[in-house]
Amino acid sequence: MRGIAFSVREKEWALRMWLTEHKDVYKVARKLRCSADTIRRWRRLWDGTRESLQNKSHRPHTPHPNAHTKEEQGYIKDLFEARPDITYTDGQRRRVHQPEREVPQNPCCGFRE
Repeated sequence: MRGIAFSVREKEWALRMWLTEHKDVYKVARKLRCSADTIRRWRRLWDGTRESLQNKSHRPHTPHPNAHTKEEQGYIKDLFEARPDITYTDGQRRRVHQPEREVPQNPCCGFRE
């Protein structure tokens, strides 16, 4: 995948060629150097406005369920700021073997179990 390859203007041009000027979708796709399925996908998203064809973020808007909480991130940051000489493995051991901590930690990585 080439990332964001087509501007809103190009998408709108392709859809207008296909839908209003009744050009063959395969010819429009060939001219734009994309697949006919791509143009069909744009048609599904298009509601007649340019805003509907804007490129949207592919980044997830919610954190991973096993990601550290803000409290855990603060604890990790404080640990390594207080002891810059320790390795990641030593820091992990210190974090895992804390009796006052209620969150179970996987000793192999920084994620919760």
